[in-house]
Amino acid sequence: ILMDRRADLITPFCIQQTYEGMLDEHFGINATMLRTKSSIIRGSDEEEKKAASEGSLPKFEVMTLKSDHDLILDEIRDLHFVALESKFSQRVIDIDRIIKEKDNPKNVDDLEKYIEKLKNMKIVKVKDKLTFHI
Repeated sequence: ILMDRRADLITPFCIQQTYEGMLDEHFGINATMLRTKSSIIRGSDEEEKKAASEGSLPKFEVMTLKSDHDLILDEIRDLHFVALESKFSQRVIDIDRIIKEKDNPKNVDDLEKYIEKLKNMKIVKVKDKLTFHI
């Protein structure tokens, strides 16, 4: 089928250009659930290679894409591809800065402030989610 672009000028521009749109286009999002291979989420192809050598099907996992479960997703879901790199870089710098602050408390008050900052930021969850999205 050949299509004359003079008849339809809009369709070539109707592509997903946001992070969530990219996920939906490549993996498919169904009711906030993303189903994809475990190797993509876990970052390891070893299990997939082992399954392929044994002749079994690759394992799949389902991720919930909800803002209340994922602090990073809330910030990046509607960002354009170009803006993602700077957002990810800034978050990594922020996490590194907060982790390095643990070596600098001069007194008990500084230590209390640092602990409170860690509680508010939920640094472990943020770090895990950031790793997943990158």
